[in-house]
Amino acid sequence: MNSSVPGYEQWAYDFIWNSPLFEYGHRDKFTYRDYMDEFFLDIAEIEKLAEYHFEPPTAAEFAAFSATWTDEQKKKVLDEFTYKVMNNRQSERCREVLRKLDEEPIQTLQQLDDALYAMVVRPGDEQREGFRAPHFKIMNAERFHREINDLDTNTDSQSIVQINGALLFITDPPEIEFTKLAYVCNKCSGAFVADKPTHSCPECNSENITFLPEDPETEGRNMQEGALQEHVEDLSGSPASVNLKFYGSLINRFTPGDRLSVVGILTTKRVPRKSTFVYWVDVISAETEGDSKVVLTEDDKAAIAAVAAGPDPLGTLADMFVPEIIGYPEVKKALILQAASGVELEHGAMKVRGRIHVLLAGDPGKAKSQFLMANRRIEEKSMYVSDTSKAGLTVAVNTAGNKRVLVPGILVLANNGTACIDELDKMQKEDREGMHSAMEQGTISKSKAGLRGIFRANTSVLAAANPVYGRFDLNKDIPDQLKIESSLLDRFDLIFWFIDKPQSKESDMRDALRVLTPPQVSDPEFVKKYVAAAKACVPQLTEDSKNRIASAYSELRAMSPDGLSIGLRSMHALRRLAEASAKIRFSNAVDQVDVDCAVSLLSESWKAIGYDLDRLSGTGSFIRKAIDFVEKFLRDVGRAATMEEISSFGLNEKFSQFDISEAIEKGKRMGMFYEPTHGRIGVVK
Repeated sequence: MNSSVPGYEQWAYDFIWNSPLFEYGHRDKFTYRDYMDEFFLDIAEIEKLAEYHFEPPTAAEFAAFSATWTDEQKKKVLDEFTYKVMNNRQSERCREVLRKLDEEPIQTLQQLDDALYAMVVRPGDEQREGFRAPHFKIMNAERFHREINDLDTNTDSQSIVQINGALLFITDPPEIEFTKLAYVCNKCSGAFVADKPTHSCPECNSENITFLPEDPETEGRNMQEGALQEHVEDLSGSPASVNLKFYGSLINRFTPGDRLSVVGILTTKRVPRKSTFVYWVDVISAETEGDSKVVLTEDDKAAIAAVAAGPDPLGTLADMFVPEIIGYPEVKKALILQAASGVELEHGAMKVRGRIHVLLAGDPGKAKSQFLMANRRIEEKSMYVSDTSKAGLTVAVNTAGNKRVLVPGILVLANNGTACIDELDKMQKEDREGMHSAMEQGTISKSKAGLRGIFRANTSVLAAANPVYGRFDLNKDIPDQLKIESSLLDRFDLIFWFIDKPQSKESDMRDALRVLTPPQVSDPEFVKKYVAAAKACVPQLTEDSKNRIASAYSELRAMSPDGLSIGLRSMHALRRLAEASAKIRFSNAVDQVDVDCAVSLLSESWKAIGYDLDRLSGTGSFIRKAIDFVEKFLRDVGRAATMEEISSFGLNEKFSQFDISEAIEKGKRMGMFYEPTHGRIGVVK
């Protein structure tokens, strides 16, 4: 098609028209698609086409090798040569487009947009409701890839860049960015239009001017500001970030915490009355990234299949995972299952999480932090934090320029991965309280300083905590020693207790030699690939699976001192661990071996506290019985009583004076008991 459109570059029109991406048969789709703003320049495809070159034979060469051909054969081959020569021309156009994008990206993109407009917009289209002028977006732009930390305003300014990272924040609601501004001078009454904000009249230089936002000459576009932070495994440092500006169909498309691949123009602007510059990326296109970047070769697949077919794939993987940490086989297995995760269940509008949460609690110097830092060896999207003063756990209010924005913390940034939180006991109480909904519902809602937001936080939590007094005593109140709320402890599927127990001199010497001996060769990269492959497996809960889990749950519940402390939340922990075990075996259903594995881990987690999960709330089953006894006694006598009176009757029920004293103190903290007068205990009615 020959077309000469006034005001549009012919090269751009010819490139679009002759591109195989825009075949003639697809022309009717253009008008439909322009309202969705979905025209793409596939840079990788353009680079591929630019490499094409066909050298046709000369007339003499053709005559020589076609001497015995029929006319029909000659015509067929000549037609093929003609097509290939035409491809040569388009290959030249592709090379020219790439050169222009490298040297003059802004002008080139505008010329391509103008040519696209001339090609696809038909008379009257502009009057349609919701009309939006078509623009090219860019995809597969590895040619322009830059790391956020490597952006250079000297060499990259006004250039196309492709960057990858996590969306740190985004302003809401969108605002208007004016591209043309109409003014009137209050001194000379002159009207004028400027491309950017100005402070004086161009005719009389008066600064007494008024901006006219409602004037027809004033033009603007919706814009959202945001920031992209580089992908990091450890947030305790200072990760690099860059500001973004979103326009058009990209507005309100993303939420903080999303992992994005962004293509745009790196733009710089001088700060008024200063010698400094600010820079940002004007976003042309942005797409969410997949969470998995692990690439499996055929050798990897064969090795994974060999381990999966073995008698104990989980044990094999545990041996490969951090062999430098001596012992703790159950912890290693638990972290591998956590990385694989269970299966999220949906019951109508209600969802039951599949993510597994693990807490490592106990004495310092017992490798808890090493386990957390080693987690990224097996989990693709693992983020470690030990100081929330910079990163935060949930969502915080921060200032971006002159705006207040909601900035996500590690639980949002690690969405669909694992948040490794060291020294959970030292985190701010407000952050810990915000973890409840993230750990159970997979979302975080924040309403503060006039800002509201709901953030995805489908994140597994691997946390470590130390006792406040240096050494952990399992015989004492657990929440008081950890300084962690009992409601938060209840969210963890597994809590492993790291207790430094006295042992013989020979045992100490043996352990020391094992630590000093170089560890066996490990293969954490293989474990990561194995787990990434296992995640794709979705084992089903068959009727047989449900019966196996229910049977195991009833047996565990019977092991509890009063059969009450192990509840349905523990049953779901059993279910999640069994599903993760089935994933590691690449099984389509949960089998008995998976249930046995889950029971083994739960038993290891619970046996240190005597299978009494009520102790996580600070009230074990025995103390709860003592509290019930005190409450019943006080209600029966109908008055406040002294400690001696209560204790004397308590002896008949085999409660010591210490048990009664502890029960009363617990009851007072729970709001059940009070002291109407000194030395007398009453029950709250």
